[in-house]
Amino acid sequence: MFTTFVINLDKDKERMVHMHNQLTKLDIEYRRQSAILGKEYQPTLSEYDEELAIKNSGHKMLSGEVGCALSHAKVLENIVQEKISYTLILEDDVVLPDNFKEILEREIKRNKNKWEYLLFDYMSVGRPFLALWYQGIRRNYSNLKDFSLQIKLKFILIHILKTIYIVPLSFFEKLRDIYKLKNPGPVIFFRPVYFAGAYLVTLSGAEKLYSLTRPVVYTADHLPNRARVKKDLKFRCYAPLVVFQSRTIFGSSILDLTGEQVKDLLNNNLNI
Repeated sequence: MFTTFVINLDKDKERMVHMHNQLTKLDIEYRRQSAILGKEYQPTLSEYDEELAIKNSGHKMLSGEVGCALSHAKVLENIVQEKISYTLILEDDVVLPDNFKEILEREIKRNKNKWEYLLFDYMSVGRPFLALWYQGIRRNYSNLKDFSLQIKLKFILIHILKTIYIVPLSFFEKLRDIYKLKNPGPVIFFRPVYFAGAYLVTLSGAEKLYSLTRPVVYTADHLPNRARVKKDLKFRCYAPLVVFQSRTIFGSSILDLTGEQVKDLLNNNLNI
């Protein structure tokens, strides 16, 4: 019913054992995708365009982000070339629930073209999201210490307006999550949603995503959000949250970042 890829660096053998044990227990066959370690890889211009990345996001990608994005892009390329109808893509640090295979099969069976990308791993809604969002605001404001008062006032005004939207939205997401405890399934988020540790993608979804990776200009976390805008990707998230990553505790091996550095990146991502 679906094909599974696990993205894993050659050096991270323990992580691969962790994934193998989980997937074997769940009776899910998988294919390992050797990941690219960005700091040891020199991408060609056709693989990564730094100038275009700066134009699209305002800054260049870290070497680890390039490696991660290229690793996901390689899986997407395989899907497109092999014309795989449904694919589960996993990074090697996720923790999967015992009923994950049943969830996947059920959502595929009842999809009927409602989604092309179904994300299982994202930041917890409600207070956890608001706390990180607020931390991101504080961090970004502190970076403006050498800027003019006009720029600082503009930043404050923009985020006051965003607060009027984000706070009620977060309460709505939390209430919806409670409802979904008894009625689990795909939901729409009316804001960007990050992480790319576990997601189902259809062939049409993979084609849309892959078209934005030639060359890579977006991180793996940002890619589906951009595809939603640029390619009309049918992006959904599974609620309630059932898959978790340990990146903020153990760091990100593929990005070569510590847990604190991952938190900093996440804070910046949440500054929407």
